[in-house]
Amino acid sequence: MKKYDVLLVPHRYGEGVLSLSEFAGLPEEGILLDSDIRVQRPVDLNKIMDAIDQRWLRRRNDEYEWSIPARQFGAYYGIYRDSSKIDNLSWDPDQRLRRCVAFSRVVHDSAIGFEYQAKVILDDKDIQQIIPYGGRSTYALGMTRPWLDISEWGRVRKMLELWEKCAAKDKSRINRAIYYYEKLSFEDNLIDVWPLLGNAIEALISKDWLDNSGWNRVFDDQREDRRGRIFKYGIEQLAKAVGISLEKSLPEDSWNRRSAFAHGIRQFPLTKNAEIDKQRGIYANVVDEVYEISASREIKRLVAFVIEKSILEDDFASVFENNCTVSTWLRDSGKQP
Repeated sequence: MKKYDVLLVPHRYGEGVLSLSEFAGLPEEGILLDSDIRVQRPVDLNKIMDAIDQRWLRRRNDEYEWSIPARQFGAYYGIYRDSSKIDNLSWDPDQRLRRCVAFSRVVHDSAIGFEYQAKVILDDKDIQQIIPYGGRSTYALGMTRPWLDISEWGRVRKMLELWEKCAAKDKSRINRAIYYYEKLSFEDNLIDVWPLLGNAIEALISKDWLDNSGWNRVFDDQREDRRGRIFKYGIEQLAKAVGISLEKSLPEDSWNRRSAFAHGIRQFPLTKNAEIDKQRGIYANVVDEVYEISASREIKRLVAFVIEKSILEDDFASVFENNCTVSTWLRDSGKQP
């Protein structure tokens, strides 16, 4: 008996069952991401989707029967994990497949959700059982390509390969940033997105109060305005480290939004130009969605670049080992906040 944990990445509704070569360009044999995890063209697609999709009772000839929905879509590809050596029937119990998905979102922001996840049990000839597991939908900020190409999966494979070899003795900061970054994908409201973006940034650069390794004296002031200055300065230095340019006002805007939404207050104009807001009579509870999406995507892109760089480069990973290494790096990066 063989067992596979499967996650299918469905087409967008209305696209139909299109040729995979038009999208991801995966080779026939797929791509090996880890020792037991492969991304490949869907196998037994309809059987798996039929087992997962909800059915309903339909009356026919004075009898009731279970009806299967007529889908208008297929799947770009599936992520398959060989779980034959795992005794229990839980789906991805140690979350290695989920890590693949999380890293894929770091490489390319996509809404790869968990609606079509299942455990497939088969013998040498055919599928014996499909165990569906209910999963949540995910979201991307703005319209993005909903699949990864072959080069992007190559980057995911490299990240998975190096993750266990990460130079940081304590990976808790990077781990927390990955957690908040992945959690972003389950939120479809900007009010919920900004606090998580702030958490991801602060997971990397803020003082860890449970860490007794110390904190550089320059950053020892616990005043709220001091925290804000460190947050904004940290965004600037992280952007320089990964080689991307941000709009000048974005660090300030990010701190304001993180603070306002996290603490349940919106007592300032949230649109880009406060003076114009006042002239137009726009009140503080009005959000300029175009700017909000653009700004949040830029900060999300920054976090993704930092996560990837910290996994791929030992020297950069060592920055986030503890309070001392973070504060020293911030202090030596340029001006003191």
